[in-house]
Amino acid sequence: MRKNYRKWASYVGCIIGILVFGTVSIASARVAVITTVKGMVEVQKAGEPAWKPAAAKMELKINDKVQTKNGAMCELTLDDGSLIKLRENSTLEINDLSEDKEAKKKSSIFKLLLGKLWAKVEHQEGSKFNIVTPTAVAGVRGTEFAIIVQRDGASDILVFKGKIEVKSLREEIGEIRVVLVEEGKALGIKPGEFGLPRDLTPQEKGDWQKFIESKARIEIKLTEEERKEIRSEVAELRQELREHRLFGLEVKKSDFAAGRSMKDHNKVLVRVEQRIYRPSGDSIRFLNLNMRGTPSPQNLQYYQADWGFSGEIPGSLIGAIIAIAADKVTLTRAESLWANAAPGVVKRDYFLQKWNNTNLTDGYAEINDKEIKFDTTNAPSTTQSSTGEMSWSTTFNLEGSGSIKMENWVINNEGKVLTANDFAGKNPYDMLRKDVGFEIAWNLSGATLVGGGAIAMKNGGVIDIVFIPDIIFVMADAAMNELRNLASVGNLTFGQ
Repeated sequence: MRKNYRKWASYVGCIIGILVFGTVSIASARVAVITTVKGMVEVQKAGEPAWKPAAAKMELKINDKVQTKNGAMCELTLDDGSLIKLRENSTLEINDLSEDKEAKKKSSIFKLLLGKLWAKVEHQEGSKFNIVTPTAVAGVRGTEFAIIVQRDGASDILVFKGKIEVKSLREEIGEIRVVLVEEGKALGIKPGEFGLPRDLTPQEKGDWQKFIESKARIEIKLTEEERKEIRSEVAELRQELREHRLFGLEVKKSDFAAGRSMKDHNKVLVRVEQRIYRPSGDSIRFLNLNMRGTPSPQNLQYYQADWGFSGEIPGSLIGAIIAIAADKVTLTRAESLWANAAPGVVKRDYFLQKWNNTNLTDGYAEINDKEIKFDTTNAPSTTQSSTGEMSWSTTFNLEGSGSIKMENWVINNEGKVLTANDFAGKNPYDMLRKDVGFEIAWNLSGATLVGGGAIAMKNGGVIDIVFIPDIIFVMADAAMNELRNLASVGNLTFGQ
């Protein structure tokens, strides 16, 4: 096994080596999850011009929009249990989904641009849940209600349980009026008018009752097996959301951070986030996180590298560099993980590599919980691009049969695969700092078990990661600043 790992690790190491000090993470953020889709429902992600078909379990974040076409319906669920049902011909935008973890307060702000929604909001002390319309802001606290927005901007707020505080504005006089709409009441507001509370009409009460009864009829039709399956899916979804939050909380303590939005070689927009920090006194972690398109678990892919040392790493960056360079602390273990879904997600493929020494000779590798071994008799085969582009692919043969493939591209922010001519007459330092990325894609679908037999893929088997060198420059700048201030400031933090 020692020769085995020395051969193929050199190929991977030459690529990973330029990224040795870096890390990635996503800030912990709340999401609204689409739990039901009926008919034609579309989602427009923040910053993207195109509308895409919605699907159950799809996550929505700040500035995302969802719209329902004629005869369609969509249901959203928040992490606090609140539920929003968007009726046909409606458009909803998410303005805020945030949480003050220290104060244990959540903020949920939605803008109903057009159409009708039903909602049940769970009460949480000190938290904020607002629905904004063209004519009013409805402040909700533990309420069952409906809101309707007409094409002329007129709004109706209907309260079936609890109460809602409604703020409306008359722009011509700049006056804001606050009205409390209680259970069994409704408030209609037209542009330029305040409106007065009224009793719910029999038709409005009937519509709400039909909504409640329709949900009950659907529930009665479910078999016990179907109910168990739904409960299992909900529990799995909650666990995924919990894992996302824990992941975000963990990397908040990062010492160095970098990020950039760019396109991969397929011209797909990807957000690259990097973080580097110390999970413990004798280890360093690098995270490189990619988010493409809809931020569901299947579109969140990441690379994580962990390095363990023989002793405590000094707290300052300069101290850490000196200690490692002078062998005051030595590398005793290394681990590299590639995954095509978020941490904790069951339906993901991953490729794990471990080494127990700095020479990468005592190693272990697995794919989806199954050990793999590389073929020591057949060297990896590499194919370079014939067009002069900086791209190549390497196939690693496994013992007995099977193989995995690694493809590489050097790209710019627009996803163009670069050539040597693209660097001619330019400052390569400036290009690396602002307009160069490195894309590595593993295709694991041909992997086989030790002794034979295919390894099952859960999410297609392709892990496509875009790296940026930005974290290296962030750390270089920090090191220079620390040197300038060392005399007067002393140790600057590195994981303290």
